[in-house]
Amino acid sequence: MGARLEIVVERIRALLANERGRPSRERMEWTLTEGYAEALALDGERLRIERRIDDVTAQIARGRAQADELRELIERQEDVQHELAQLRELLASLRVRAARAA
Repeated sequence: MGARLEIVVERIRALLANERGRPSRERMEWTLTEGYAEALALDGERLRIERRIDDVTAQIARGRAQADELRELIERQEDVQHELAQLRELLASLRVRAARAA
């Protein structure tokens, strides 16, 4: 997980854990915006990885590439998918909390 993503995830978790002191709706919405930006970045990375996997697979079929790169790409793709799913789950919870604060 990248440093920026870690910061956003920590902010979301802190807002969700704060039961006594209700965070402002503005703060929750700002954090949601940051989170959605990170989700878009992760989704873009996922698409780039998928395209590269297609390229490497075609090169392997022609005997022009090593399987090591494909293995690394697949591992990174799995990591990105996990990070994206985790972030989306947190964002959904925060979105519900922000809507209740309205």
